[in-house]
Parts: sequence; C-alpha cells; structure tokens
Amino acid sequence: MKIFQRIAALKNLSLIGTGLVFLMLFTVSCTKTVGLEPKPAVVAQCDTINYTQDIAPIVSKNCSISGCHVPPNPAGGVLLDTYELFKAKAEAGRIKARVIDETPTRMPPAGLTPDEKKMIECWLNNGYKP
Repeated sequence: MKIFQRIAALKNLSLIGTGLVFLMLFTVSCTKTVGLEPKPAVVAQCDTINYTQDIAPIVSKNCSISGCHVPPNPAGGVLLDTYELFKAKAEAGRIKARVIDETPTRMPPAGLTPDEKKMIECWLNNGYKP
C-alpha cells in the first residue's frame, strides 16, 4: 500500500512541477512594453517624395551648412545648396555613393537617420522630383 501512496504522491508532485514550469514559462514569455508608441516610418510612399518638401530640409540641416557644401568655400569644391546642384550630383551617382552606400566615405560625416537615408533613397529611385 505504501508503494501506491508514494507513486500517487510522485504523480502529484510531477503534475505540480509541470504546472509550475508551465506557469513560469507562460509568465516569462509575456512582456509589456512601456514607453512611447513607435513612430510610423517617415517614408510611406516613395512616389510622393520631392526635393522641396522632403529632401531640402535634410540637405540644409546636414550639408548646406557653414564649412560644408555652401559658398564661399564649399567642402571638396562641391556645392549642394540648390536643387539643381544636388540633382546633378544625384544623377552622377555621387549622392547614392556617399549618402546611401557610404563609399568611399560617409556623407555627412555624422551620418543621417535611417528615415532620412530611406527618404533620399526613395527620391533617388523615383526621378529626382523638384
């Protein structure tokens, strides 16, 4: 009789142990993210990206600043302070190479956010809209 009681006790312990393991795994697998909601990607539709509204603010904040690509002494002799100048460099492949591919060096040196890079890449791939 004692053997049957021990077997029953072991079965109960086994069930309790299995239940505890399941409960622990279930509890650990559930997480609650606290904080700000993630921002939606800036680039929703590449075909709506244009220079004036979307690209010019990025260029003026990161490229067309004193000591960089503006007169009187633009870095590397490259002016990027107008749509025409920026578009010419884009058509020549220089914007993609330096900003997107970061070859031979990254421009701007501090880099851009992923959303800014994606926006420029969309603009490059969709005909350099003014």
